[in-house]
Parts: sequence; C-alpha cells; structure tokens
Amino acid sequence: MNKRFLKLVTTAIMVVPLFAISSCGNTIDPNPDINVDLNNKPDLYTYFPASGKSNDFFNDSFITQQLETLTGYKVTYNQTTETGADTEIGNMLTGKDKVHMMKIAPTLFNNYVTQGYFTDLTDIIDKYDPNLKNHISPAQWESATYNGKIYAIPEVGTIPMSNTAIVWNTDHLAQVGIDKVPSTIAEFSEATTLLQNKFSPSNVNYHAFGLPGTLSEGNPICAAFDTPKLFYADSENKIESMIFSKEVKNYLTYMNGLNNQGIIARSWTTASPTQVLSNFVQENVSCAVISYWYVEPLKEMLLASDSYDTREEVDNLVKWNQFLLGDGTHNSPKQTKAKIRASQGPSYFCTVPVACAKQAAYVVDWINTKMTDECSTIVTAGKEGVDYEYCNADDEGAIKLGVSDKDGKAIYAKTLPAYYENIKGMSQYQTGFNQDIFEKWWPLSESAFKCWNVLVTDSEQWILNPFALHPVLPKYAKIDLKASNQIVTSMQQIISPSNSKSVDENIATAQTIYSGLYWSDEVANEVNTWYQSSIA
Repeated sequence: MNKRFLKLVTTAIMVVPLFAISSCGNTIDPNPDINVDLNNKPDLYTYFPASGKSNDFFNDSFITQQLETLTGYKVTYNQTTETGADTEIGNMLTGKDKVHMMKIAPTLFNNYVTQGYFTDLTDIIDKYDPNLKNHISPAQWESATYNGKIYAIPEVGTIPMSNTAIVWNTDHLAQVGIDKVPSTIAEFSEATTLLQNKFSPSNVNYHAFGLPGTLSEGNPICAAFDTPKLFYADSENKIESMIFSKEVKNYLTYMNGLNNQGIIARSWTTASPTQVLSNFVQENVSCAVISYWYVEPLKEMLLASDSYDTREEVDNLVKWNQFLLGDGTHNSPKQTKAKIRASQGPSYFCTVPVACAKQAAYVVDWINTKMTDECSTIVTAGKEGVDYEYCNADDEGAIKLGVSDKDGKAIYAKTLPAYYENIKGMSQYQTGFNQDIFEKWWPLSESAFKCWNVLVTDSEQWILNPFALHPVLPKYAKIDLKASNQIVTSMQQIISPSNSKSVDENIATAQTIYSGLYWSDEVANEVNTWYQSSIA
C-alpha cells in the first residue's frame, strides 16, 4: 500500500504507434529475454509517482545505498509529477527515454496495456520472482492480467487507509466561540459559516474551507454522505458509476451550498495541495483537507512563517478530524460510525515498457530481491540500532508493532532520530509489496508522520469499490482514464458551476455526458458480465 494513494487526474493524451519508436538504445523487440546472466546486472532507470522529495534526495539517500548493496543493482530514480503524470508517462512510452520500470496508477496501466506498451512478464515472474508469488494473491495478479498474460506487478493494500483529514486552525475556532474540532456535518456547517462571517469582511482573500481540486470526489465530507468510491452495485447488482447515486447528489448539493456562501475559494478547482497549505499558513483559510504526509510540512511552514515561536505553539494550533459523521442534517445519512472510502484494489502497477523488454528479467529479479524480509525491513524501518530499536511497552515513544513473539506477546519498537533522515516518506521503494513485512512495520512507519492513525481496521467504517479488483477488460480499459477524469471535472463543475442551472440540472447533464462518452452498452455489458461471474 503506497502511502500516497495519490489520484492522478489530468487530461488524457493521444499516443503514436508503438513500433515506430526506439528506446533503450535498440530497435524495439517486444520479446523479453527469459534466460539472462544475473551475475552481469545492468544499471536500471525507473520512474515513480511524485513523493514531495527531489530526485537528488532519492538517488543519494541511505535506502538507495542499502538497496544497491543488498540487491546488486544500481538504480537511477526519477519521478513523475502528480498532475502531469499521464502526459509524462505517455511521452516516455512513445519517446526514446531509457525507462526499465514504471510505477503507475491503475487508470494509466489500463490505458496503455491494451495498446501493447508493456512487456509480458508471465514467464519471467515464474522463473525469477518466487517471493512475489508468495505475497500477491490470485485476485491481485488477475488485476494485472490481459488476455491471460501478466503485464505488471500489482501493489494492493491490505487494510483501507484514511489518507485525508480536515485540519483546523484552533485559534480561529476559538475566536468564533468553538472549543473543539467539529466532528459532524452539522458542526462543520456551523463552524465554517461562523468563520466565514468573522474573517471574510476584513480579508477579501479569505474563504473558510480549503480544498485541493483533485479531491472533489475524495475527501472526508464524501464519506459522511456515504458516497460510493468510483463505482457501486445498484439494486439489481449491476455496476454503476458513482455519478448516478443519490448519495453523490446529496453530497454535491451540500458542497454547492458551501460554494454559494463563499466558504470554498473560487479558485479551488485548480488549487494544488501545496497551494492549500500556503493558504492555511497565510490564514486565508481556517480549515483544509490535506493528506497525512502533509501534516509535518504544514507545521514546518507555520514555524518558518515567524508567526509562531515554538513547536508547541504549532502543535496546539493545528488539530484535525479524519472523519466527519453524517448526522441527518443537509440530507446526510445518520451514521453510527464515521466512514472512509477505499478501493481496496491496486494502488499502483510496476510495469516494464515493451521498448525495454530485453531487460525485463533484471527488473523482475530486482523487485524479487527487494521482496525479501531484509530489503523490505530496510525500506520500512531501516537498521536496528540506527533507525529504530526494540523496546518495552512502557518506554517513551513505544509503538506496538503488527506482530507478536512466539509466546503471543506484543512486540514494541520506537524510532530513533536517524529514522527521520533515512526512512520517513520512502515507501515508494516498496515495489512488489511484501505484505508480511509491511504489516509488521507499518505502525512504526505511520507514527513518523506524527498525525492521525492511517489504517482503519473496523470494517463497519469502510465504503469499498466493488469494481476495484478485476482483470484488464479491453473496452473498459480504453475509457478508464478519461472516465475517471470526467467524474472529477463534473463534480467540480457541479459544486462551483459557471452557469445558473440548479444542482439537479447540472447532475443530469453530467450523467448524460458520462453515459454518452464512457458508459456505452458495450462497456457496461463487459463490466457487468465479468462482475456477475465474479460474485456467482
């Protein structure tokens, strides 16, 4: 489970014919070498989703050095930007860049695998990757399968994660007479209205609520309305897009009301996460949706602003609630437990571009080696005595790990100062995904972000996507990326419309566009034929 769980939402691109290009220094031969000399390892060039750290940081890091020693592979790490990922990936696949491995989102994998851009790894995995076979389930392998062949190594989380929360400026809350972080839709509505009335008259740039544009369909308010995660099964057990659900209608109506009050900034649809953080620091917003990996950067930005003298002040200022509870107000459901929305499908796929097919066995061997207990522990926890140490339950900073000893007693560890320099935020290296090691060390890794508990272990709190784990379906794969982008864009346009139509009218328009462009009878039948067989 990659910590980012980042949703890549950008404009889909046209691609040029594959076999008109060359890469890795040779004319394309899409047939991989099965028998390679693992004693003569080539240098590898890889691309990962953006992490917030520079390429230089990754290439010079402690983990890079450790993995080079343990695996025998020298690897150059590069990153794709969050908002430009599909364009960058498309350019790499259709250009002449040397790219041995790409770690990409499911929509991008679906978009390009049907066009022949990725190497068939089936035989190579059987020969060179026994560790992967032990740690990835048949259903997960199926998600990387097209026409009976495996074209990627999937990364699938074991437990849904609460990636985002609403952070609050508690000084602002105190100024409007609120002494606790809002936890229900009614409390959120009251707080944002009071804040808007308090601060906007003296600050034309002020809007109470900050929301990155990419999170129009993925934030704690969505879960408070029970909105589906991308897809849901209707009363006839057929898969439908979330845009057709009554829960999404209620959510969009509520958000449109916030927009009409000026509570959401007019430019929110194009706002990046870092812009939202900056608005919070400048006190142009009082609450904002952010991901857990931004908590520490936000506090560092506040300290650097010279408005606060100590870390204690900042810790007292910034509080959050990772859930909002639907309470029956504003057509929200009366929830007994606050919820999160999660796909429980692949977070990323590790692929080998067909232009580098001749080196595919080395990539698979590299990932297989990284799946060992030793390498996976280095990535998630570091070295004992350097980055962490085992401890007793009552020691300061003790963290209960996800394993017990042979007598069934809980095991505890704590991070050491070097952890924050060497390990924190480095989970992009966990390609392939050793679930046993991940589940052991995740509590330690999570604690380093100094924020909310990310894993949500109570299944009653999950809103899961029933269409999350499926093989590559050719007709659906061709529209997946564009359709996902369309949902986000439509929700932005309904929340903050540029016309005078009602929410219901704009939803009807969005449904018509979606059905006409992306949910033809052919696509719907393909999806539901597979879904019915999967639940039979």
